Amino acid sequence: MKTYDYIVVGAGAAGMQVLSGICKDSFFDDKSILVIESDAKQTNDRTWCWWQREESEWDILLSNKWERVEVRDRNGSLHLNVPNFPYKMLHASTFYESVRKQLAQRSNIDWVQARFESLQESDSSVEVFTSAGSFHGSFVMNSVAELNEARTSREHPWLSQHFVGWFVRVDKPVFDASVALLMDFSIEQNGNTRFMYVLPTSATEALVEYTLFSDRLLSIAEYESAIEHYLKSLNAGHWEIERKEQGEIPMTTFPFQKKNTRRVLHIGTAGGWTRASTGYTFYNSMKQSAQLVTRLKNGMTDMRTFHRGSRFDFYDFVVLDVLKRRNDLGALFFTRVFKSNPIEVVFDFLNGESKLGQELRLIFYSKPKLQLMYSVFRYMMRRLGFKVYG
Repeated sequence: MKTYDYIVVGAGAAGMQVLSGICKDSFFDDKSILVIESDAKQTNDRTWCWWQREESEWDILLSNKWERVEVRDRNGSLHLNVPNFPYKMLHASTFYESVRKQLAQRSNIDWVQARFESLQESDSSVEVFTSAGSFHGSFVMNSVAELNEARTSREHPWLSQHFVGWFVRVDKPVFDASVALLMDFSIEQNGNTRFMYVLPTSATEALVEYTLFSDRLLSIAEYESAIEHYLKSLNAGHWEIERKEQGEIPMTTFPFQKKNTRRVLHIGTAGGWTRASTGYTFYNSMKQSAQLVTRLKNGMTDMRTFHRGSRFDFYDFVVLDVLKRRNDLGALFFTRVFKSNPIEVVFDFLNGESKLGQELRLIFYSKPKLQLMYSVFRYMMRRLGFKVYG
């Protein structure tokens, strides 16, 4: 039976970015690669957004970008100019099509459309079991997330970022196409962190998304009722829904990297590549994928060596711990962060690229101070071996 040099399980944002990096590097020309994915990846099943100082290889595919952003609560709106740090939007179908074209040009890459079932690792290879049979690879990059252990962890806070979004066309020009509304906390909070996320592409077209950070998911009717109420509050008139999307993103500091073995590396959400305190994944996957390709070229033969922790793990724990214990304080925390710090520093911090001095200033001006200090204490207790959950 053939043994592939590399098997990539799952062709989402992380898997496709790893594959794109492989396609563009001649080092992998003589390597045999298999992609296992249950979907044909031809539909526009999601939208990715991120902020970034420099241009990326994906900028040519962007559907839109904004150089002004807004954060809103019941006390008013904060408008911020970000000409050097635009907020970018990429539709999944465009991204998939681009990478599939790259793959089609490589005779050493096979694609199997099948459902992933399990892995079995030996000293010399990994056997991947799927609905289409089993395949062998020397190394596997797996983006299929198993979240039950993280969800029930007694050491790490867990919240879900869950949402339903409508791409709408409305009768009246109620949107400002030059401004991305990142968080509108002026809506009723009902004891949870919840906001509207509005990305307009014209005065009458926008993605309007109802998002919550909480433990409990809502019924589809509840999300959609909130979006309807919001559009009515804008006096948008009649609207047409051109497309819907929904999702759930884990927010947790659970150490997914501990599941890595010598021959299996977990990537994307399955590998902890999602920023725990925000749910953003695409930009971090861009960085991690590039590092992975470089490390493979440099001879990495033990996947357990790939992950490198950072002080941002601590920051994520503190933020999530506050939101887990006092979910009603999310609006206060996030609006204070944006209002009290230069927007470039906030974006750098959320990307995990800020400097320590900037982080200390950001923490100093954050609220609620007592709750944040208590979460720092809980983090220290956890590091000393005490259980802070369960």
